[in-house]
Amino acid sequence: MSQIPDQLNFTSGSFDNDNIVRLKRLISLGSYVSVADLETPSALNAGKTAYTSDAGLQVSDGVSWAAVGLVAREAPFATGNIAGTGNVAQAATFLGGTFRGPKMVVVSNGPVSECRFLFRNFNANDTAGPAIYTIGCTVEVGTNQATSLKYPLTFAGKLTTVIDLGGQIWSDPVNIDVIAGDAVYARTFLTIPTVGAGYASTFVSTLGNGEGYDVSQTVPPDNRNSGTITPVGDANAYGPVAALGLVIERPRVLAFGLVGDSIISGVGDEVITQLYRGGWAVRGFNNRVPLYQSSRSGATAVLSVLLYRGRTHLRYCDHVFTAYGVNDIAGSTVAQIQAYWLTAWRSMRAMGPKIWQVTITPVSTSSDGWVTTVNQTVGAANSKRSELNDWLRDGAPLDPAALTAVTSGTASALRAGTYPHPLAGFVELADYVETARNSGIWKAAYTADGTHPTAAGHIAGSATLASLTRFV
Repeated sequence: MSQIPDQLNFTSGSFDNDNIVRLKRLISLGSYVSVADLETPSALNAGKTAYTSDAGLQVSDGVSWAAVGLVAREAPFATGNIAGTGNVAQAATFLGGTFRGPKMVVVSNGPVSECRFLFRNFNANDTAGPAIYTIGCTVEVGTNQATSLKYPLTFAGKLTTVIDLGGQIWSDPVNIDVIAGDAVYARTFLTIPTVGAGYASTFVSTLGNGEGYDVSQTVPPDNRNSGTITPVGDANAYGPVAALGLVIERPRVLAFGLVGDSIISGVGDEVITQLYRGGWAVRGFNNRVPLYQSSRSGATAVLSVLLYRGRTHLRYCDHVFTAYGVNDIAGSTVAQIQAYWLTAWRSMRAMGPKIWQVTITPVSTSSDGWVTTVNQTVGAANSKRSELNDWLRDGAPLDPAALTAVTSGTASALRAGTYPHPLAGFVELADYVETARNSGIWKAAYTADGTHPTAAGHIAGSATLASLTRFV
């Protein structure tokens, strides 16, 4: 079978037997036009759904045309514990073993097939290594390891591949079919040259999701296709950083990506047994959309300018939230942060998705553990935070000729959502967690350290995503 393009739009000139073969596994649900209908369009009847979407699949019955509006596109299809930029360079006390995870749950309005997965050998700071390693992987569909379906991945036709320092590789498409609600795991067999050489961890395992690993210092266990992999919580584990599938759906489900620091990655959220380990954005999306969680603790706007390689998978998203800032305001000027943001926005926008910047949450100290608001002291950088947030709320105004930041309120400025501004808009988070706009004071019990929201703070912030209509 030839490589399937990102989108299949069939016309009289391209609808042939080969394309029918490609769709035989994909169009299998009773609510969709069947393969028989495609081969004999005149068989369309009241018992079938004749699609009329914006990019119609057109088939000829020799007399007239019947538009059934069916589109197959390659896109993210799941939400789950995927940390798309990698996590940390992990010192390994073993020679290798098999990791189970991340857990992904299919979110789609139609069947998904031809799934492929991205594996990397660099950490979240784009630092290569720390060692060359060999991987193999089997995709598992189902939560019960004894009865789940298992499909070995190949890499250029081989069951294993070597990933060089700083390298990354997509698997070949795997011939499986999944639908909304299916749980998908990667069972990744990883071996490193010597004990202690280390690996670039890609996600933190969650016990409640059944993620974990089995490793050895002598003979690495290869449990890709059989056996039970021991669930382990809070471990720096290894698996794919992105998943794509050939999706047939109507209406289309938009895919989102998250990049930023510890706040958008969910630090401080107590509910870590759920997919993605919590956090205001994950809670807000509430498993409604395919999602790449590509944020990590300590990330900065200045560092984001340098991390193009770690974001290449975001080209498959429709929207990307960027949440850099809280780690920058103490050491950078407003003008510097604006320049860093603009560079990062342009880099990501050039890949295709619309970019949305998240407002920066407060930083404060407290004499009573943030139980009250009156005993908090505003952080020294709050004036810079407020200026940046107000600039975002005003549409991040730019000089229309130089495309550099100008002061909020500038009448003739170019604003977010208007070409060639790289930003689509902003996502309000700060207003949900501080006592008043720009106060710099957390609402009572919304933080326990002055920087990261508690579970209560994350829940409050998730309300900003109660409606997703602005992204349609």
